Amino acid sequence: MAEYFGNQGPFSNFPDKHTILAKVKDVIARAEAEDRESSQFRVRMLVGEDGNISCTVTPEPIRPSGSAPLKVVLDTEPIDREASHSFFLTHKTTFRAVYDAARRRHSVSLTDPQKPFDVVLYNSKGQITETTIANIAVQLSDDNGELRWYTPSVECGLLGGTMRRYLLDQGEILERAITKQEFIKAAKEGRGIRCFNSVRKVYDVILVSDQ
Repeated sequence: MAEYFGNQGPFSNFPDKHTILAKVKDVIARAEAEDRESSQFRVRMLVGEDGNISCTVTPEPIRPSGSAPLKVVLDTEPIDREASHSFFLTHKTTFRAVYDAARRRHSVSLTDPQKPFDVVLYNSKGQITETTIANIAVQLSDDNGELRWYTPSVECGLLGGTMRRYLLDQGEILERAITKQEFIKAAKEGRGIRCFNSVRKVYDVILVSDQ
C-alpha cells in the first residue's frame, strides 16, 4: 500500500522488504516471550511518510465455533467517493473517516450483542461495497438458478482484502456488482450472508434494523 502512495509523493524513504520482515519477526518474538498462553497474534504494521516502521502485536480474536451470526445494518447514506478520495477506499490506510462516520451513525459495538456489530456500505449507484471492517458475500442465484456466493467487485469502491482474494482464488466466492435491492431481498429470503477479513476469517452475519 505504501508503495502505491509512494508513487504519488508522500513516502520519501520506503523501507525494503528485508527491513520490514526483520521488524515484524522481532516484535512477534517479543510478543511470544511476553505472552506464552496465546498461540496466534495479530500484527499491525504502520509505515510513516519518513519510512519509519512501527508494529503492534496483540492476541488474535477468535470466535468460538458455532457462534450465532453477528448483526449488521445497512448504512443510511452512500459513500461519497469524491469526498473520501476513492484510492483511500481501495487501499489499507489509517484514513478511516468514511468507516468511522458509518459506525457512529449506527452506534456499533464489537462486544455488545444488543447493538449492531458492523455496518454494510454502498456507493452512489446503490451497489453494496463492504462493511467497515470486512469484505462481504451473499448467496445469490446464478444464470442457472443455483445459489452461489457473490462478493462485490472492487470497481464498486472497496478494499480488496487478502481473505477476499484467497476465497476468490479458491473458487469459494465469485465477484460481481450487487445492488442494495438484491442484498435486502436475499436477506429477507434467508439467504446466507458472510463477512471475512484476515483477522476474524469467515463469519456469518444477519441483516437487522437498528431503528
